[in-house]
Amino acid sequence: MKFIIILSFLFSLSLFAEELVLNAEESAEETVSENQNFSPIPEEADLIQSNEEGVALDGYDTVAYFNQEKAVKGTAQYNCEYKNKTWYFSSAENRDAFLANPEKFTPQYGGFCTHSLTGNKLVKGNPESFAIRDDKLYLYANDRVARKDSKKKDNVFADAEKKRKNYWTDFEVRF
Repeated sequence: MKFIIILSFLFSLSLFAEELVLNAEESAEETVSENQNFSPIPEEADLIQSNEEGVALDGYDTVAYFNQEKAVKGTAQYNCEYKNKTWYFSSAENRDAFLANPEKFTPQYGGFCTHSLTGNKLVKGNPESFAIRDDKLYLYANDRVARKDSKKKDNVFADAEKKRKNYWTDFEVRF
């Protein structure tokens, strides 16, 4: 009789454990789906934010941030390959400027959110939320965060930049 009671107890315990695992998996799925800016870490070693087709910055022209001071969509007509990604540009001139000096026009931290990296998080940057500071392009998750970061005094921004660079180096080493 004790044996049957023990078996019943173990069976109930296993059902309870199975339910806990299912609830934990559902909770994790909800957390990810609630955060629209979550971006899985790219598999390739070059950490450049891109879409499913491998187009960098969701097809935005990275040179236009500098010469037009706004986010401009590029086209497949004017493209190039760089760091295992396809980059779109709005003109042949912008593409050629990029090819002449890609490091100048490549966004800092691969186009991931600059502000989030301060907290050691890799979050997708929104190509329409950006700032140019010290002739470098920074992308942010949204405009609110971009405005907040752009209002920081140079020394405060520089201190945060040191943290970001250390975290970024860690991400690059892992991938």
